[in-house]
Amino acid sequence: MKDKQRKLAARQEQAATGRRYSAVVRQRRDDEQGQPGAELCRAPGCQSERVEADADWCAPHYLEQPAGDLLRQAVARAEVCVRNCGDRHPARRVDDPVAELLVWAAARHGLAASVIDGYVTALFDDLDDWARERVGSLIAEETTGLLLAAARESEGVRQSVGRCPSCGVELPDKFELWFPPRYCSLECVPTEES
Repeated sequence: MKDKQRKLAARQEQAATGRRYSAVVRQRRDDEQGQPGAELCRAPGCQSERVEADADWCAPHYLEQPAGDLLRQAVARAEVCVRNCGDRHPARRVDDPVAELLVWAAARHGLAASVIDGYVTALFDDLDDWARERVGSLIAEETTGLLLAAARESEGVRQSVGRCPSCGVELPDKFELWFPPRYCSLECVPTEES
């Protein structure tokens, strides 16, 4: 089933971009002895190391990802975690720093709930019902941990902004996961951001 979804996604991307192939350029920074070092961020001109060896970006560039790409990247990241950990160790799939960065970025756009749901679903999608039941507490812990990370980011944005840019009212202290936290309510979010 997943192969069919990947092929369909590849065809849709090809139709949207008009390109059949895409090239991925990787850059490394060698250490003092000339040995290959960590791979660098994919952002042009960025000399920072990637968050993880199999990640694409450094932490600041993950936080700058466009809102439309976050869910797709979260699902792709979950698939990487599943592939790296194998079928026998679902407990090793959790606590991914890249997933947390994607959730932080999603919280800034008001998309944290959907990104968390997509990530956690893809992370444990390959397990049968019996295995999913055995790791139910692990799934709940991962979801809760990511929700707490999103809440902290949302509260941080609200504290730094202070007032709603649309109506000027002071932002409440509570966190918000359903719309960008720099606004006081969904009604104040401009249509191009919602």
